[in-house]
Amino acid sequence: MSFRQIALSIVLITFSILCAWAVAEQGYLAVWTVPFEQPVMTAVGVDLAIALSLAMIWMFGDARRVGRTLWPYLLLTVTCGSVGILLYLLLAAVKPADQRTGVAV
Repeated sequence: MSFRQIALSIVLITFSILCAWAVAEQGYLAVWTVPFEQPVMTAVGVDLAIALSLAMIWMFGDARRVGRTLWPYLLLTVTCGSVGILLYLLLAAVKPADQRTGVAV
């Protein structure tokens, strides 16, 4: 297992535990309602939506380039945020730097 995979695993597991705790405390619907309670939280929510959208666009191009199935990761990203992107990156085949095309991750 490479350093990248270990780091992504740690981030994915830690973030998943945080999300599970937040949902257990507040309920899943709070993810969609709390960001709109105050203007600053709305700005953070919109910023997150923009970042996740850009990441999904990148995943679409990357999956098409390497011939990978994308829909499970898109579904996870839409419903669970960064979990889908982190899982996509974790399960991606790591290629040597001289064989990569596009944006390195």
